[in-house]
Amino acid sequence: MKQFLLFIFLILIFDISFGQVGYSAKGQASYYAHNFHGRYTANGELFDMESFTAAHPSLPFNSIVQVTNLSNNRSVIVRINDRGPYVKNRMLDLSHSAAHKLGIVSHGTANVVIKVIGLKNRKSVKSFLAIKEKKLNSFEHGLVYDRNGQLKQLEGFGVQIGAFKDKLNALSACMRLESKGLESHIKVIEKDNKRLYRIVIGCCASEESAELVHAQLKKKGWSGFVVKLG
Repeated sequence: MKQFLLFIFLILIFDISFGQVGYSAKGQASYYAHNFHGRYTANGELFDMESFTAAHPSLPFNSIVQVTNLSNNRSVIVRINDRGPYVKNRMLDLSHSAAHKLGIVSHGTANVVIKVIGLKNRKSVKSFLAIKEKKLNSFEHGLVYDRNGQLKQLEGFGVQIGAFKDKLNALSACMRLESKGLESHIKVIEKDNKRLYRIVIGCCASEESAELVHAQLKKKGWSGFVVKLG
């Protein structure tokens, strides 16, 4: 019994110290980019390969970690928002931007040392979306809403850049667009007896104006097409 209690005590001490500021470890880091861009991370965010984030098997979400490439002594600070890597003998999966700053994009992997330097107190994105979803229950076919679920009296044309079957996914996409300075709306449509939530950027009086917005978005890497709002 004493041995069992000692074992539990050691596990608790390990768990507490593992997530504390000052914790450090050495291992191999890799990175992930295009194939995962825009997909959900383990904490409910959408992965953005150009942000400074990383995946770790067990560090607490929102841990702020300094990562140093041991081959060139370059360092970068990232926030843990995902789980992984799922490859044997690898400790960390970096976003593309973080990997680029460390100089490991061409090699794919690098031996690094990580150190926990802080913990960002952020409300869980999933919890936030769950609260917001309550405002979306009244969505009606053919109407347009903002990311808070408020009805918008919009007419004219916009650029659709996505469509989702799930309300939470649509709302999350709007949040991601807002973080990039793009105001978006959600138009609800019924298609083949199924409800879709269209993500639309812009509100233009004419189809020609919307085509200009579409062209600008296309230059920035956004795909889509012009749709009528109302």
